[in-house]
Amino acid sequence: MLNKTKTMNKQDILNSIFNRTNSIGIKYDDKGYVKTNEENLVEVYSNWPEIKEELNAGQGGELIPDKHGNVKFNAIHSSSALGVNNFATFKQHLDKFCFLSFSDFTKATFEEKLPTGISTPNLDFYLENNCTIIGFESKFTEYLSPKLPNHNGNLAKYLYNSKLGYLSKDFHDKLIKRYITVKDKLHLDVAQLIKHGIGILNRARSRYRFILNSMIVQPVLVYIYWQPVNWYNYEVFRKHAEEIEEFKQVAKEFFTFIPISYLEFWKMYENDKLFGSHIEKMKDRYLIIL
Repeated sequence: MLNKTKTMNKQDILNSIFNRTNSIGIKYDDKGYVKTNEENLVEVYSNWPEIKEELNAGQGGELIPDKHGNVKFNAIHSSSALGVNNFATFKQHLDKFCFLSFSDFTKATFEEKLPTGISTPNLDFYLENNCTIIGFESKFTEYLSPKLPNHNGNLAKYLYNSKLGYLSKDFHDKLIKRYITVKDKLHLDVAQLIKHGIGILNRARSRYRFILNSMIVQPVLVYIYWQPVNWYNYEVFRKHAEEIEEFKQVAKEFFTFIPISYLEFWKMYENDKLFGSHIEKMKDRYLIIL
């Protein structure tokens, strides 16, 4: 790893993303929005109608115009569009999809709701088989704007909450309390990851109750994030990577946490006979060197 790092602000990085998108012929307005959902897809997906239903059922309002008429999904830098573009083909060929050591998936949905008892986190993408549940949280440029983990008390309300009695005391002491006391803004949205972790733990717990022969269900949270090819040259991406590693070390006691960049994900499938051509389209759209 290089000792010297460069600085670049969020707008400069967004401009690089916009320039890349413009170079491949995608037209957008002066705010970075295309006119239709389909214009933000890297290819035509036969399962797009089903995916639209799942997005509309989510709580993020991804396909609903705001007061200015802008649709979040239509933004060039939309993390939802990035996630859909990446996983739609895998969802379509679920019986052929193997992620790391996980396979034989029986369910794949976007915007899956995972109630905790006091909130209902939505996972960007969700996989399930007979013994595993995997929730994916996808990030594009959001983490370029750091914030406090307990911003507006959004994490404190989980600490020792009686409605979360299924969590161990260590979960509160070592994970929630640890990040509530952090006074510096972080690029990694640890509050969101903790909530998602609670959600998958609760889902695993409920699945465990109803599966015959008391089969144990493994809860897995995947943090998949965009970064430029030369990310290691820039301070913001290196700090993000450091925060990911720190969170992983703390969270591993309570659930399986797998951080993976889109660069790493694409590398896994770029030579695959079925998925390789799709990965090339993803790289053509999102692969950027700053």
